[in-house]
Amino acid sequence: MLRITDNGNSEYVIIIRKNHSASEKTAAEELAAYLKKITDAEIPVKTDDEKKTDHEIVIGFTNRGGKGKKELGEEGFTIKTEGKRLFILGSEVRGALYGVYSFLEKCCGCRFYTDTCERVPKVNMLTVPEIDCTELPGFEYRNVYWFAQGGEMISAKLKNNGGMGHELTERVGGGINYIGSFCHTFPDLGETGNVWDMPCLSDEAMYQTVLKNVRKRLIENPLLKIISVSQVDGNNGECSCEKCRKVFEEEKSHAGTLIRFCNRLQEDVNKEFEGVHIDTLAYRYTRQPPAVTKPHKDMIVRLCNIECSVSKPLEEAVNDPAENGYDNFPTNLKKWHEITNHLYIWDYTTNFTNMSTSFPNFNAIRKNARFFKENGISGVFEQGNSSCLNGEFGELRGYLLAKLLWNPYMTESEFRVHMADFCTDYYGAAAKHMMQYIDFEHECLHDIFMTIYFDDSSNIIYMDGYKDHSEGAFAFYDKAARIFDEAEAAAWGSGNRTHYDNVRRSRIQLYNYNYFILKRKMDSANPEEKEALERASAESNRTMFALMREYGFTEPREFSHLDLASVPDFNQCFIHW
Repeated sequence: MLRITDNGNSEYVIIIRKNHSASEKTAAEELAAYLKKITDAEIPVKTDDEKKTDHEIVIGFTNRGGKGKKELGEEGFTIKTEGKRLFILGSEVRGALYGVYSFLEKCCGCRFYTDTCERVPKVNMLTVPEIDCTELPGFEYRNVYWFAQGGEMISAKLKNNGGMGHELTERVGGGINYIGSFCHTFPDLGETGNVWDMPCLSDEAMYQTVLKNVRKRLIENPLLKIISVSQVDGNNGECSCEKCRKVFEEEKSHAGTLIRFCNRLQEDVNKEFEGVHIDTLAYRYTRQPPAVTKPHKDMIVRLCNIECSVSKPLEEAVNDPAENGYDNFPTNLKKWHEITNHLYIWDYTTNFTNMSTSFPNFNAIRKNARFFKENGISGVFEQGNSSCLNGEFGELRGYLLAKLLWNPYMTESEFRVHMADFCTDYYGAAAKHMMQYIDFEHECLHDIFMTIYFDDSSNIIYMDGYKDHSEGAFAFYDKAARIFDEAEAAAWGSGNRTHYDNVRRSRIQLYNYNYFILKRKMDSANPEEKEALERASAESNRTMFALMREYGFTEPREFSHLDLASVPDFNQCFIHW
């Protein structure tokens, strides 16, 4: 056992390479800073050209030794003790930095949840038991697109290497960054300006325009290795000219023209730019893989599950509708995996219609991560609410997703531990009540087709044992409200205003839910009942709207960037349609 510090004193030094990278420097500085917070000890950072001592914390591959550099790759790491030395071995890219944050978690009790919430214990003596632990990433590309996990430093702490929506600089070892927009790029690259209709991909002039703009972006951004060449965000399909129709007939899929176009582009890019990947989507009408043409070996295909139900794990959701002739999602995934070297997933984990209403999908996300890994997925983009703070466990969901992308084989008990850790530090004395609510919400989740554009959570969350779903919905609300009352009281009683605020903000989802069940009741109420229900709804909505204002909500639904302070009444906020 190593005694690193004792009563604010330490014999140890932190060692990094003389010619260290920016991320190795960050790793050493972060370790020293957190050890200071934990123990009050000042541990100096030195380079490996200094004389060896017995008491060293060695970061990265230095002249102090350490094996496994090749096996660890850019992001894997080993934490081990040898004599009185502690080694945190990992590459100069991100491995050493990731190793430091894992050491702080495993051996020091730290937790990193969001940009503003972390656990840093205080101890008089820090000891490290004998350890020899190696970790490798579950996926080569990992991006959690939630607001609270979007900063550069929290991305590094959670081992998110996807620079989509935010830049990952050399300070944290960079990342897998996309050039400019990361999806729906044809209107820009093809200079069409049409965001809903695809251009003709059999048109040579269109190809040359896209190639020109791809080259321009790669020349302007020599360090970036992925560029998105992907379809528009509509479901209007492809060109119906004779050439395009012929490709469709051959490929049995609208993805045929897109994959052929991108394959040619990849070949031309490879002639001039080393290591660059063309990235495209298998999305909506292109979700069905082509029957003949395989994606180029260097291409990335991002398969999107936007149509799927999120209330159950994807592999269990066999009720995925076969619209436009494509198979259900698990079948599509397996077919794409058979023909694609770099298959990524665009996974949807928020409700775009209403980002603050109850959206119970925690029971699905853990199994989905394992399903992706076991079926050859090499990268995952977790689409969440990246625009503002969330009132529906967005911070918790983002944290758990990050943990799952690093370790997709996480057991249910490990998942629960991570959830409990988060609730303990985010909600404080209210943690057990918040866990109780999450469990209760999922117990009352019913097996219907719940998509990411689901507007009425009362259809899916209700207690059994009542004569109709409406009564069951009111029963759910009554019990849930009591749980939140207890949570607020516990947080307030603890004297921690941050924990209290976190509980109140999370309760916004319940006010949303109340709106739905009251609105449903109104539809069948007599005039007298309707008047009373309208008063109750107005009062509930005033409370919800006040909370949204208080906590700075800016996007209650997709593309609804609102200055809530300027909206005089909740009914003028088009959160519901």
